[in-house]
Amino acid sequence: MLDLTKAALSRSDHDLLSRFGEEQKAKLQQDIVDCGMLIDQGDYAAIFERIRDRDAWHLDDVQFVEDFFDRIVRAATRESADDLARAVFDMLPFFGSVSPRAYELVTEKTSVLMNRVIALGRADIAETLLQSIAEGPQAVRDDLLLNPGTAQSIIASGSNNLLSRYVSLVKKIIIPAPNVSGFSRESWAEILNPLHGARISKFLAILGHSRGELREILVQVVGNLYVTGVLIPDDKLFQRDISAYLNSPARENDFLLNYLLLKKFPVYFNEVGATGRIRDDTTEIDSWGNDPILYFLRKQVHVNASNYNIQLIEKIITTWTFNSPEFLEGAVPEDVLTDVNGELLGQYAAVAKPLFTSLGILDNEGLHLDHILDAQEDALRREAARMSGTEEVKAKVLLLCRIYQEVSKKYSFGGHDEQADDPFSTFAGHLETVKRMKSTILSSEKTDPEESLYFKRHIAFGIPSVLGSYHERKFDALGEAFRQETYIRTLMENMITTISRTGERSSGAACKKWVQSLGMVNDLFSLHGLDNFQADELIAVFRANNLHCSQIIDLLRIWQGEMTWMVESLHGMFHHPIVDVLQALPAQDLPDRLKNLDDGEGNFINKAADIVMRDMVSSIAGLTELDRLLDRLITTLTDGMQVASDEQIMFSEGAGKAREYVTLDELHDDDVSRLAPLLGGKAKNLMYLSNRNLPVPPGVVFTADHTPGYREYTAADRFLPVLKKAIGTIEKRSGTRFGNKENPLFLSVRSGSYISMPGILSSILYCGMNRETLAGFISTKNDPWLGWDSYRRFIEHYATVVLDLDITVFEAIAAQVRKGSGKGDGDALSAQELENMVSQYLQEVSRLGADIPDDPYEQLRQSVTAIYRSWYSDRARQFRAAMGVSEHWGTAVTIMQMVSGNAQGSGASVFFTRDPFSHQKGVTGDTGETATGDDLVYGRLTHRRLRRGQAGSPGKSLEEIDPVLFRMHEELGEEVEKAMRGLSQEVEATYTTGPDGKRVISVLQTRRMEFHREFTKKFHDVCRMEENVITRGVGVHGGVLSGVATLSSRPEQIKTLRKENNLPVILLRTTASTDDVSLMPYIDGIVTAAGGPTSHASLLAQKFDLTAVVGCSNMHIGPGTGGQLSARIGDETITEGMLISIDGTTGLVYTGTCFLTVEKPPEEQASRRSVE
Repeated sequence: MLDLTKAALSRSDHDLLSRFGEEQKAKLQQDIVDCGMLIDQGDYAAIFERIRDRDAWHLDDVQFVEDFFDRIVRAATRESADDLARAVFDMLPFFGSVSPRAYELVTEKTSVLMNRVIALGRADIAETLLQSIAEGPQAVRDDLLLNPGTAQSIIASGSNNLLSRYVSLVKKIIIPAPNVSGFSRESWAEILNPLHGARISKFLAILGHSRGELREILVQVVGNLYVTGVLIPDDKLFQRDISAYLNSPARENDFLLNYLLLKKFPVYFNEVGATGRIRDDTTEIDSWGNDPILYFLRKQVHVNASNYNIQLIEKIITTWTFNSPEFLEGAVPEDVLTDVNGELLGQYAAVAKPLFTSLGILDNEGLHLDHILDAQEDALRREAARMSGTEEVKAKVLLLCRIYQEVSKKYSFGGHDEQADDPFSTFAGHLETVKRMKSTILSSEKTDPEESLYFKRHIAFGIPSVLGSYHERKFDALGEAFRQETYIRTLMENMITTISRTGERSSGAACKKWVQSLGMVNDLFSLHGLDNFQADELIAVFRANNLHCSQIIDLLRIWQGEMTWMVESLHGMFHHPIVDVLQALPAQDLPDRLKNLDDGEGNFINKAADIVMRDMVSSIAGLTELDRLLDRLITTLTDGMQVASDEQIMFSEGAGKAREYVTLDELHDDDVSRLAPLLGGKAKNLMYLSNRNLPVPPGVVFTADHTPGYREYTAADRFLPVLKKAIGTIEKRSGTRFGNKENPLFLSVRSGSYISMPGILSSILYCGMNRETLAGFISTKNDPWLGWDSYRRFIEHYATVVLDLDITVFEAIAAQVRKGSGKGDGDALSAQELENMVSQYLQEVSRLGADIPDDPYEQLRQSVTAIYRSWYSDRARQFRAAMGVSEHWGTAVTIMQMVSGNAQGSGASVFFTRDPFSHQKGVTGDTGETATGDDLVYGRLTHRRLRRGQAGSPGKSLEEIDPVLFRMHEELGEEVEKAMRGLSQEVEATYTTGPDGKRVISVLQTRRMEFHREFTKKFHDVCRMEENVITRGVGVHGGVLSGVATLSSRPEQIKTLRKENNLPVILLRTTASTDDVSLMPYIDGIVTAAGGPTSHASLLAQKFDLTAVVGCSNMHIGPGTGGQLSARIGDETITEGMLISIDGTTGLVYTGTCFLTVEKPPEEQASRRSVE
């Protein structure tokens, strides 16, 4: 250290620090030896003289730390910073052994040095200093990194490299579990791992400086705390930490993460210590003075108040119920446990066990402590009065239950039971309170705490304690918001119960109220930071449209799909941090709920992570409840349709017919959402994009409400003037004329139902093509090849969609032309060869007795008619029947300016805005030069991958051969997802090159990216699997799968089943449980009768990458013939080993199998789904 600082420090400063060098150290060691000898000689006077003469300055480590850092910081320059940083590194081992006060100075002064180095513009040296700290002793490293000053300096540096390095180091620091290892002999206070609370406070302090820069650390801390749990004694006054955090910049960002973090802390009470009913009841329960356990409970609640007392009370209740003191082992001191009165314990059990049994708290499945929290005091008293036993024992049992309720309510918001005659209307009042509380929490106003605290020595126990009250406006608002959410959760449970009780007998008015209540749930999610643009749109649709029950079911299923995304988002965010913590913590330090999961088969981490993820998901108020509410609504509406008609629910008196057509750029977002069912999914999404000034070709939409009477509508004389007026808006925006032979406009005519039916409905390209417009097109573009290729495409589309001719007719002609020219499928034809092909196309159409009119408007009128007609095609009807989609939607018709992706220097792309595997932002998909979207869909050319390293076709990616064009795709993907409020998308785009050589990329359509984590499969059409559908649930993971059914709970039996059949295994369950984790490595799919996207089965499917369908409510599992389990689904009975099939995307379950599937990576599958 002295050598490193010699050149940087002044001579006087260096001499000062040299007094701590090796020479001085040697002198001190010699003094110690000499003093030892003097002690042996009894020469004490000489000892004192030696000490008096020795310069004691270098024995003062506090002064040394002060002087060392002051001189290092003062001497730091851009040139000397490197040597000085290395000098600090040399001193780290020494700093780990200094006194506590000196150690505090080390952490404080290191952050000052870090700030100084950054101020000098030497972020590189700050990185070196960080690396030095990382390589130092662990305790020193952790404390230096968790210094708020260090975090603040690094955030303010503006250096991404420095920040990234800091974040990566801090993420490795684990908050240990509280790990109660015993009790203090003096006070009986729990002996905790001191790092538990200390690190929580330090992490909160550094996160308080973040405006999003430390998000990864925040995620890690949240995952950490959901693994370890949190134990904070009242006397730590952690409320102050919460208040400081709520008044920091951190509250402005990542509300959901902050919500998950802050909700984990058991400190949202204003009265510190034991007060009120808790103090009175714990005093009374010990008033008989004959039970050492109750004396210990009273002492803990009065003096050592903390959320750990919830566990203590639970263990006492369990001990009393089962008459077994072994449940108290580790929960009370050994000397207290040895004094347990066995006779008295038997008396408790004689009252508690029958009492809890009569109230359903104890049953064959075990003791349900949560039922005590919901039990009414009057009901407990009435039942207790019926029990045999002394009044003393009955009173103690009742008091213990009430203490449990009150202590739980204090620390965890438990014990609430909101009773309401109409939970749907009561919900609104609680929601408004939460909104007000959040407004207070996010206020920029700094709020100060009001403390009325005093510290005392407890008279009865002679132990120091703290009592009093703590208030601070934001802290109080957060606590109240959490309490209100508890009421809301209870109300949502009551709503589910109400719907279940009413069942299929529900009226239209009741259904209307149920569905409208979803708007409040959506508002609650928005308050949590779980805003979802698709859910917002669904609420707007519900409020503005009169919908049939079947349509409502479709919309609810869309919402279930969004919940799948929410859960997957949480899973993707937290799974790795949770696993990291589980792997880092010693098994003995894990909380009780995780310790006993290891079954010796290597499943511990998976089981534990699964439990933690479920805890996290269920901690978000309303999430699991909405999952169950949607499922209940779908089941009730479906059952109602079985006994009555598909009733139309009148949500809006103002709902009515829209205008005949709407341009893509004339509606505001609110109107787009409101009219979405009429506009169709394709058009309404383009409108959202257009409103954000994204490149969307000009177009108009003829609304879906014309579908039922489309024949009369399009055949009427008045339709043609309307059509011409609509096309006029496209002409005006494009600068071209439809049917004009000099500057022709060509149109694409596309279908678009609100419920996506990928590949089922129809499209027509280059409408308006005839000999005259072709000539004008060739002249304008100076490209005969483009003209004839476009004409070819028009004939193929028009003949197959409008004239209903078989595509194979044209495929045969194309093959003959290629054969005659000696060219293969992948070789480009010349303009002359394409002209020959077009001529043969037209001859064949005429020979078949069909006709393509020359009049462009007649082409367009017939095209519009054909698109409407496609709603009623056999394949469309079969699709809707198989998917359970309502017949009432109809399809809109979207007419847009044709963008010539098939021109030279142009092309088409179909891509995801996120990686389909990791879900990280970044385009992934395919592109094709000189192509339109249908070329990508139907495999008419070799695709080129967009991104380097992306799975798919061989050859170089677009990113490699044309990075500028790739970046245009990246930017477009970012803008499209931004316009769709963060919802990941599947996009079809076309890029063209203008006369000036500048390239333009346009969006032709975008739709919600379906949830997939693996290769997407679908059954081949030849299997006609739609005829074998037996039920539909919620598809939460994977594609299609055929295999053998199992209802077994034994891994060995499942392995045998797989071996005997050599087929995938599909597990059938009413619900999935933690025990089923051991089966996951041996199965390929899972179907459950209950649950939704947040269910256990859904989380297991995501974790183990299984094909999964949940929520098949008409599946009933029970003993069948011979006592063997079987699953009853409608008229079908599924037994062990039977052949079944499932679709994890659509949620369909089938009898039989189909092993002929279409399998493509997600980026290729996007192409097939995106173009309709």
